[in-house]
Amino acid sequence: MSQWVRGWSMTTRICLTFIVIIWAIRTVIALRGWYIVDDFVFKYDAATHPLISYDYLFRSHYGNLMPGAMAVEWIRVNLISGQYWTAALISGIAFAASSLIFLRLLRLWVRNQAAIVFAVLWFCVVLLTSETQLWWSVTLNGGLMLPFLLASGLWGSRFVGQGRRRDVVLAAVSFAIALSFFEKAITFSLWVLAAVVIWRVLRAEATKAARRRAWVCIATVVVMTVAYLVVYAVVIGTNGEGKPTLVLALQLFANSARVLVVTLFGGPWQWWIHLDGSVTANPSSWALAIGCELAVVVFAVTLWIRRRALLMIVTVAVLWLVSASVLLLGRASAEFDPFGATRALTYRYSAELVVPLACLIAVLCSGVVGEHRPWRASVNWLSDRLPASKQSRYVLVFVACNVLVVSAIFSWNVPATSWAANQAGPWSTAAI
Repeated sequence: MSQWVRGWSMTTRICLTFIVIIWAIRTVIALRGWYIVDDFVFKYDAATHPLISYDYLFRSHYGNLMPGAMAVEWIRVNLISGQYWTAALISGIAFAASSLIFLRLLRLWVRNQAAIVFAVLWFCVVLLTSETQLWWSVTLNGGLMLPFLLASGLWGSRFVGQGRRRDVVLAAVSFAIALSFFEKAITFSLWVLAAVVIWRVLRAEATKAARRRAWVCIATVVVMTVAYLVVYAVVIGTNGEGKPTLVLALQLFANSARVLVVTLFGGPWQWWIHLDGSVTANPSSWALAIGCELAVVVFAVTLWIRRRALLMIVTVAVLWLVSASVLLLGRASAEFDPFGATRALTYRYSAELVVPLACLIAVLCSGVVGEHRPWRASVNWLSDRLPASKQSRYVLVFVACNVLVVSAIFSWNVPATSWAANQAGPWSTAAI
């Protein structure tokens, strides 16, 4: 065991240390909470239905088709324990698995070690995945979907790079399992395609065989996506609850962009606290202004140094538009929905964006601490003004890590406190 650990690189050891510490903190926060809202519905349905039941596994929950989530809840309630600690433990395992697979994915895609460390830290501490671990019903779909989606990307990348048929089969199986938890995995399939194209096909050393295998991955994902859409249309049907207006669409996209910009830097820093203990991001105008300015500076510097980052930025922007459009068409425009565009301020509807955003962070970080490649040899004044030595650039990453952690801790304070003050636990205990 010790010999195996000694074989790890320093980057892997640092990242694993981050993952273990942050996993422990987030699990403690989750254990201090209790079931809320939809959690009781899932628990009751699992306790009153047989597992091998079409009506149970394929029932619609606000338009969601998630037989995998239903099966996990049935097993938890009937075979393990319906107590809350089991839910918190499963959510912690899902977060740890997602973090570890994401680390392995970055090790496969990114060469710059400092960029890997910062991206993994960002992936673990940002608030985008807060509700996927704190809120059990969100864990059942989005939280459990994420590790299987990452595994699908990992196996797909291995297949493109090495050509083993077993890898593409495992990638397809992982994607199918992810779809069983949450139909929004379909939108994430776009990220799988983008990742294959950007990191494998467009790299200079990619061979013709690797390009052919990349198209095999793309074809597999497309076929599975179309098949799933057919199943979804047959089982659930289409959403005819309402049509989005232009004003609603603009408000929703504005709210979503507003939240994501401040989240990039450890935000949102301010919240709305609801009566059930859940929270909604409510970044102030000054926080939004600072976040936009920082984002513009970081993107501009990176694009000046490494033009290829533009492709990654555009890809992430497209994925964000798709994710927000799904929310607009699926939930926010429904006639029964009183929240409308404010749903975009809730992290559970954009949690899957943590992966492409973290990869974008790795690309941006690589542009600063890695090899400098200005657009033109004559335009090198910015590159010359960055620290020349790798050690000095790593100091910048160290400072950025500390700033990010402090910012995230400040933002985590309100959800952690609000979750611990959830009154559903004492009330349910007294009622029982």
